[in-house]
Amino acid sequence: MPGGTIEQFYLGQKLYLRRYTPWVVTTVLISPLYSYIVLSRMLAEKLIDWNFIGMSIPLGLLLLPVIMFGHWLAPKLLP
Repeated sequence: MPGGTIEQFYLGQKLYLRRYTPWVVTTVLISPLYSYIVLSRMLAEKLIDWNFIGMSIPLGLLLLPVIMFGHWLAPKLLP
């Protein structure tokens, strides 16, 4: 899904773990530009609209506690 979801995940992962995680450089340099291009094209082709984007943001925020719980639980389950 374009629009920054995976970028936010990688950057959030780096901040949470307080260390370098793979793909941080790619996330910061390449993904925002690519996401902008894809999002612009999808809006121009009417594959998505602003209502869809507006509904996707709350869903992403709703999933954030699940992701954080996974980060908390993983060190306890994996050696």
